[in-house]
Amino acid sequence: MARSKHDQFVSRSLEHPAIARALFEQYTPPHTKDHPLWDTLHRIDRSGTDLRLKKSHRDMVYKASMKQGGKVIFGLEHQSDEDTTMQTRYMRYDANVLEACQNEGDAQWPLMINLLLYNGCQSPSSPLSAPIGYYRYTIDGQELLYLFFYLINLLQISDEELLTHGLCAPMEILLKHCFDGKFELKPSAYRATFQACVKEVGDDYIYSMLEYVDSLPDFKIGKKMHKFVKSIFSNKSEFIMTYAKVLTKQAKDQGIKAGVKKGMKEGMKEGMREGMREGMREGMKEGMQSKALAIAKDMVRYKEPIEKIMKYTGLNLEVIETLKQE
Repeated sequence: MARSKHDQFVSRSLEHPAIARALFEQYTPPHTKDHPLWDTLHRIDRSGTDLRLKKSHRDMVYKASMKQGGKVIFGLEHQSDEDTTMQTRYMRYDANVLEACQNEGDAQWPLMINLLLYNGCQSPSSPLSAPIGYYRYTIDGQELLYLFFYLINLLQISDEELLTHGLCAPMEILLKHCFDGKFELKPSAYRATFQACVKEVGDDYIYSMLEYVDSLPDFKIGKKMHKFVKSIFSNKSEFIMTYAKVLTKQAKDQGIKAGVKKGMKEGMKEGMREGMREGMREGMKEGMQSKALAIAKDMVRYKEPIEKIMKYTGLNLEVIETLKQE
């Protein structure tokens, strides 16, 4: 399944360790927040040594050391549509993580913290994150089940609160409004947080934001959000103009490539048509020649005059003389 533009933006945002750390620190449950050594946090779902994790198809996986020893695994999934299979998917992901740890010789299980980042156009109809909610009868298993994930429903968090989340706030705010473009505050209220994020991770992150909003399927919303980002970074106007030039050049290059491709395709079609016409002409010519030879042979057999044979078949004297000698 192809990855959505939302997934690409989340993944690209969390390539920046500072943004990933801000997100996990914000949403890690309070009773575990002080235990990870946050400076050791790193992404492992792209590790070339942990093939099992790469096959788990979880969006993003991070690992950090714990102050008291051991490891903590952060699993992040992003959804812009409701998916009732998430609970079983998380169980499968966690089983893959545990198996990979055991294969590496770890005798103890790591602490696992699962997050689901949701930014759909409307809140899920059943925002259940604990497995107990999936049971029809909840008496059995209520005390035994403990695997669950923490739901981050961006639609239920105000922009004002999101702005307190630090470096991950720009990503969350853009994801939240990708379906409506209705920011709750004036642009000036967002400026300090967005600019602090870019100052920490680099100006290229502005490109990531612009590429994301420009990729939204609703052109009007994308245009509105582009204008929003541009106003937030009014002090980076030259940088944004460079992005526009790069985008224009890419569009031009794509247009040229598309034109060449279309030209080649049309050329091939015309070549095939001409080849078919030429083949038909040659076939008809060969067919008429064969028919003329057959008629000439019969006329020679009946000793018809050469002039008559030439007249009725269109064959020249040399061919007819050859037939008479056969």
